[in-house]
Amino acid sequence: MNTTHVDRLVGSRLKSIRGVRNLSLSELAQSAMLSVEDYVDAEAGARRFRAAELFRIAKKLDISMADILEVLDGSSRAVVDDVR
Repeated sequence: MNTTHVDRLVGSRLKSIRGVRNLSLSELAQSAMLSVEDYVDAEAGARRFRAAELFRIAKKLDISMADILEVLDGSSRAVVDDVR
């Protein structure tokens, strides 16, 4: 699967939230039911997070999925380009 600019934006957003919440990679990887390696790849945009993984991460962070995806609001052009 090819990853896109959107995947990198979502991963960057999660990394930022994780840092603010002072959570480790392994804590979020475990909550997403991913290996640390897969989580690191997804956070870096090299692997796409699945919806169920994002849901479990949001639950761990006590935020909504919309809070995670709000980073895309300012990048609507990137989203449209990635769909093409």
